[in-house]
Amino acid sequence: MRRQIQPTATRIAGGGRRSFAPGKSMLPRLVFTSSRVMISRWIVYAGWLFAFLCHAVSAAPVKYSFDSWTTDNGLPSNSIWALRQTRNGYLWMTTSSGLVRFDGVRLTVFDKSNSPGITGSRFSALHEDRAGNLWAGTEDGGLLRYHNGVFTNWTTKDGLPGNRVERIDEDEAGAIWVYTDQGIAVWRGEKMMKVEPTPGTTLKNLVWSKEDYYDRYYTGAWERDAGGWRVFKNGGWQQFPFSPQTIDSSPRLLRYVIEDSLGRLWYGMLERPHEYYCVEANRLSGFGVLPDQQQAFYQDRQGRLWTSDTADRITLWKDGQSETLPLQKLLEDRADDVPGQSRSQQSEAPPHSLTWNRTVFEDREGNIWLGTYDKGLLRLIEQVVSALQLPGGARERYVYPLMEDRAGNTWVSAGESGLMRYTDGRFTHFPLAESTGPTDLSALYEDRDGSLWVGTFKHGIARLRDGVLRVDRDLSARIKGRVDVIRRDRAGRLWFGGQTGLYQLGDDGQLKHYDVADGLASAHVKTLLEDAAGRLWLGGYGGVSLWQDGKFRNWTQGDGLSSDRVITLYEDRERTIWVGTYDGGLYRLREDAANWKLTRYTTREGLFTNEVNQILEDDHGYFWIGSARGIYRLRKQELNDFAEGRASFVTSTHFGKADGMLNIDCTGGFQPSGFKARDGRLWFPTQDGVAVVDPRSVKINPAPPPVVIEECQLDNQPAEYTSELKINPGQENLEVHYTGLSLIKSEQIRFRYKMDGLDRNWVEAGGRRTAYYSHLPPGEYTFTVTAANSDGVWNTEGKSMKVIVLLAFYRTWWFVSLVALGVVGLALLAYQYRVAQLRSAHHAQEAFARQLIASQEGERRRIAAELHDSLGQSLVIIRNWALLGSEHLDAEAPAREEFDEINATAAQAIKEVREIAYNLGPYHLERIGLADTIREMVSRVAQVIGVRFTVEMDQLDGALPREAEMNLYRVAQEAISNLVKHSAASEARVTLKREAEGVRLTICDNGRGFDSQAAATADKRGFGLTSMAERVRLLKGHLAVRSAPGQGTVIEVMLKNGEIR
Repeated sequence: MRRQIQPTATRIAGGGRRSFAPGKSMLPRLVFTSSRVMISRWIVYAGWLFAFLCHAVSAAPVKYSFDSWTTDNGLPSNSIWALRQTRNGYLWMTTSSGLVRFDGVRLTVFDKSNSPGITGSRFSALHEDRAGNLWAGTEDGGLLRYHNGVFTNWTTKDGLPGNRVERIDEDEAGAIWVYTDQGIAVWRGEKMMKVEPTPGTTLKNLVWSKEDYYDRYYTGAWERDAGGWRVFKNGGWQQFPFSPQTIDSSPRLLRYVIEDSLGRLWYGMLERPHEYYCVEANRLSGFGVLPDQQQAFYQDRQGRLWTSDTADRITLWKDGQSETLPLQKLLEDRADDVPGQSRSQQSEAPPHSLTWNRTVFEDREGNIWLGTYDKGLLRLIEQVVSALQLPGGARERYVYPLMEDRAGNTWVSAGESGLMRYTDGRFTHFPLAESTGPTDLSALYEDRDGSLWVGTFKHGIARLRDGVLRVDRDLSARIKGRVDVIRRDRAGRLWFGGQTGLYQLGDDGQLKHYDVADGLASAHVKTLLEDAAGRLWLGGYGGVSLWQDGKFRNWTQGDGLSSDRVITLYEDRERTIWVGTYDGGLYRLREDAANWKLTRYTTREGLFTNEVNQILEDDHGYFWIGSARGIYRLRKQELNDFAEGRASFVTSTHFGKADGMLNIDCTGGFQPSGFKARDGRLWFPTQDGVAVVDPRSVKINPAPPPVVIEECQLDNQPAEYTSELKINPGQENLEVHYTGLSLIKSEQIRFRYKMDGLDRNWVEAGGRRTAYYSHLPPGEYTFTVTAANSDGVWNTEGKSMKVIVLLAFYRTWWFVSLVALGVVGLALLAYQYRVAQLRSAHHAQEAFARQLIASQEGERRRIAAELHDSLGQSLVIIRNWALLGSEHLDAEAPAREEFDEINATAAQAIKEVREIAYNLGPYHLERIGLADTIREMVSRVAQVIGVRFTVEMDQLDGALPREAEMNLYRVAQEAISNLVKHSAASEARVTLKREAEGVRLTICDNGRGFDSQAAATADKRGFGLTSMAERVRLLKGHLAVRSAPGQGTVIEVMLKNGEIR
């Protein structure tokens, strides 16, 4: 937890301010001062601001407090020497144990253990140049430059006079001037060079002498002449301005010299102990007479002059008035916070050991930061909440109902003390008559006659009249249980709501009771509201009820409420009903025609907490909500925009102890639970007094926060990135660490981010400063993060980073292309291989077929030869013997007839053998050619059957190879054989034509025909088609068979030129 220290406010008369022109001086001696060589009492001034203790008195408002960061919060050391805000919004500080970057929430430490380039961790000076580079000096490690996340180091080896850097300046040309304990150097043109302000004079052993100073806090080179001083700056000597009234003064002894974070020099003079001067851009401003021992050291943007004295007090002066901030409490605690030092050791330390080294700093948003010697980092907070603490102990200081009457008096339920009136800063107690013991109150209401109705926890209903508070025993007897709300409507009816339901008291004294049986949503009524239309609204532990025309209409959890514990109701100027719940958030009820639209707001939609104890509206369009975690503010227009679909989120601004609350726990559920006073201030009951907010004093921060992407991690390891991040294959878990740089209520900055190309909508991250992505598909994305400050002002541009998720090599286009080409190549190779296989098989098949056919033909010829030469000759011999036997017998001999029969049979057998032998081996083919061989075959067939053949033959004269002639002859032979066996034709035509394209054989008849489609799918062996097709295929020809039942048959073979084998 950060530590808050709160001061009291006082008012003291003060002096004015006047301006002077710079004075003149003469030649003197050179002096170099070091802030660490001598610790003076002015090292205390800023640290004094740290130790405020809240001394809250009855209505005395607390104006200032401090936030504190120490080693307990992550600082490497509680000693802070310099503060700077860089242009991107970070607050940087040098400490005795490292260089620190602060975004308002997170402290990031850079030292030699985690940052290459840093050789020493005791830091001193700090400067940001015009190019945005951050320069830091160390006590023993030389000079550092931080550029694009990289530290570069210069030491004596690189041209520095010494490794202890005390001061860093920049001139108009952008050169960096470095002041060390051994001299001065300038960095210009990427080169470090030593500088001698006065030739022949060294700075090493020159210090201020006792008669020259009392206190000083300025590191630099000085030169003294008889009438004044000169200071060495940016390569030249500048006259140190003095007041004209001191021109004749001698020796012009400076009482002290302090340089603030803006480079202004503040000093006093021994000759004029009550006047104080400020030198800015060589112009002198003088401040009038201040109380004794006051010393000015800073002036902020509001014009407040900061002074300190020897009594450990810091005073803020403006317009003749002052605010004094005591620091004694912190000084007493100093020994507990300095590691390794006892209180006795601390007593020997410099008397003002809480001071800073140029560490009073005002950032761009107006925050004032202080770096202390041993108390860490402080931020001054101008409180917007005034605390009104009640007299008595803890049991008398908690407040439940709280109201303002028509006369402007504030009525408070003061814990067990009961009723109190607060007027003109004083409390008046009204005890309950005829009662002793605790008098806790549960409800307050001012009636039309000015009397005050009071609900109590234990004594029923009481009434304050003529200054006396008495219990109304008759009414208390009729109303059972505690009453939490009392109200009279426009019709004059007095309503009581409490633990046992709703009661209506008429002017005639009649009391009506309503509960759940009558349609009421809740048996325990916590709040009542009469709207502008005269309708009565009730809230309680059951939901919301509307009483209209004698009937209740209810809204409960079944109607859209996430919680039915309703404890406050409010109607705004637009007649919208707002409902606050104990744990279910805020609700908006708006009537549209005859319907009511209910809108819910919870922490999911942007509420600071789901507890809404009271709803107070200021004059500037904001709702102020009390809760157990403090007060938070909502802009009503943003709530309406959300309800109408014009916004996706609402902004809550939280106020707590740092803003002035004594106790952040706002009470609620007992009416009225707070009010808006006639002067516009808002009053909230708490567990320790009353918190009062003046909305007019609350400043709205109009500056959108700069957004910075700090770090990216892949699989929990830091990833390098600039404007883009590359994610390699196999890297899965991406974390993007970002921040928003507003130093006002930094913890309330809200973020949203989106990964374009992946996220459809913005991711509402709330206060989370890390985006998580478990897996990003390969591709290019743009990550954008935006932020809103604590007042809901968005940085619409945000910060973007290109994210490139690289494909695995096996998913890149070139690899896929190579693989595709490889696959295609392999497929082609496989195809070629398969084709080659098929071609080889085809060739083998053809060769086998040819060989088979050749073998068949050879076998046929052999059989034909055997038949002709063996069986034929045997038959010839048998016939000859038969003829011989027949010739030797008489014509009438019985045996002669038998020999003749043998002769005839043998002759027929010889003829058939010759026919078979011819069919097996057409020997005419080689002798007379294909055409005549076919003609001769047809002629012989025609002699046997009764078919009239027409034969047309062209002489081929060697157009076909001998093997092709044989195969074509066999096709013709098979076709004519089928014609004879199956066609039953009367006419047939056989043609052999030599055409331009090749040779065509056609055999057709007018027979019975057949179904060629069925024959194509059936067993073709009966028609000899397989044999014909195989022979034509071997010839690379085309076989066509056309036939239909009753339409004859056409068999056509086409052998094209160049394809015949």
